[in-house]
Amino acid sequence: DAQEGTGDPDGDGIPNYRDPDNDGDGLSDADEVTVHNTNPYLADTDGGGVSDGGEVTRGTDPNDPEDDFEGVDVNGDGELNAIDVQLTINGALGLPIAGDADINDDGAVNAVDVQLIINAVLLA
Repeated sequence: DAQEGTGDPDGDGIPNYRDPDNDGDGLSDADEVTVHNTNPYLADTDGGGVSDGGEVTRGTDPNDPEDDFEGVDVNGDGELNAIDVQLTINGALGLPIAGDADINDDGAVNAVDVQLIINAVLLA
């Protein structure tokens, strides 16, 4: 099998046939196949922008690209990225709508709606 040969796609110096984590995502190949149903040769099985290991650590689904950036607070201000985005947009537009409002009544707060739209555009 070419994938299990002497190649080293993750660049860790261990050929695939000896490497317990062929894609270097932090999950063993065995766990990727038997526990998480992810591809041991792709660091980001769902293509959403976060490695499979990163998603498992954060508790998001490594097979769902839509949730890769949910619950993330990049700037450490205590607000999720989606809330930061919504509040920034509100401020720029002079809107008084709070980031935790749900103006379209879809069950997701406005900030989550905005984050999902941004993810769809950036990750398309």
